[in-house]
Amino acid sequence: MGSIYEHAYVTIAATAASSSSEGFLKKRPTAYETSIPYSLTSECKSERSGVIHFRYPSRSNFTDLLDASQWSSRGWCFQEQLLSPRTLYFTNDVVYFECRVAQNLEDNAYDMPYPLWIPWIQQPDSKRPQVVAPPFREPKGSESNRVPYTNWYWVAERYAERNLTFSDDRLPALSGLARRMAQFSKDKYLAGLWLGDITAGMLWYPKNHSCMKALSTYRAPSWSWAGVEGEIEFDRYAPPLEYVIKVVSAETTPSGPDIMGRVLSGKLVIEGRLLPLQNIVDMPVLPLGKSRLQGETEGWATLDMETTFTMERRIEALAVAREAAPGNDGPSGLLLEPVGGDSEELYRRVGIFKCNYSKFADVSPRVIKIV
Repeated sequence: MGSIYEHAYVTIAATAASSSSEGFLKKRPTAYETSIPYSLTSECKSERSGVIHFRYPSRSNFTDLLDASQWSSRGWCFQEQLLSPRTLYFTNDVVYFECRVAQNLEDNAYDMPYPLWIPWIQQPDSKRPQVVAPPFREPKGSESNRVPYTNWYWVAERYAERNLTFSDDRLPALSGLARRMAQFSKDKYLAGLWLGDITAGMLWYPKNHSCMKALSTYRAPSWSWAGVEGEIEFDRYAPPLEYVIKVVSAETTPSGPDIMGRVLSGKLVIEGRLLPLQNIVDMPVLPLGKSRLQGETEGWATLDMETTFTMERRIEALAVAREAAPGNDGPSGLLLEPVGGDSEELYRRVGIFKCNYSKFADVSPRVIKIV
């Protein structure tokens, strides 16, 4: 579907429809407008006059109007919106046109929406100016090579907010955008993340733990945000981190010919330092939410899902990063649970944590696999 949108001359977004079986060329609600002249006399006897204009219903922000539509909540429509070079939106109240170089509203009384133009979505040979949407900031120094990845994390965050009729469409409905990112970055795609920034990418975290859901069937590796159901976030604007693990290998096995689509399995082989969770958590039980760590004023640990692990279960903390500058309250490591025998060193992600790296300073590195 991605190639259809990006090669279309124009895409018509039927945002006035509540489903794919409903039409969008509807009679619009009547707007009542009137004007009332006025005249005011002040204490200094100077007069002011003019006209007050009224409209009912009042014009709202167009972005709010679009966000309230069923179209904006659907997962497949996300890459339709971002990949289409020209889009004509039919809402309940107004028509809006957007392309890579211009935008126009039928009713100029609406606030013009900020366009979702992302640099690496532009055609590689495009002569059009590169316009950067609000979620992206100017890179500083060595951060410049991470900008495409921070752009991608914004895409993943917004996409994860949307709904799909079929849960296993989570990766296929994003494949068009992933293909465009791969063409730009020349990087290896790994079920929603990228090899070139996998150490940062694996530190995603739930936006709202109570809304996270486990999947009944396999969809993606535990280290990928695509392996859970719910809204997620990345620390895109946090101070830089120094990564303390070595990624030995990373791979996913596609379930079909589309390497950007569904996967059968995925595995990370990592060399890093691990500690039993009992060594760093104060509490005998790790509940949903952030549990404070021993001797830490800012350290915490939390699970991905709404469940409780007793400390009788073997959960290990893998240090992934340490602060390179103060002020980062994001995660610094993964909570892992064994899924194989002790000799296999095979784990799955179950949560995240933040703590001072000094706790791991005397720990010898081990090579483990995360699936």
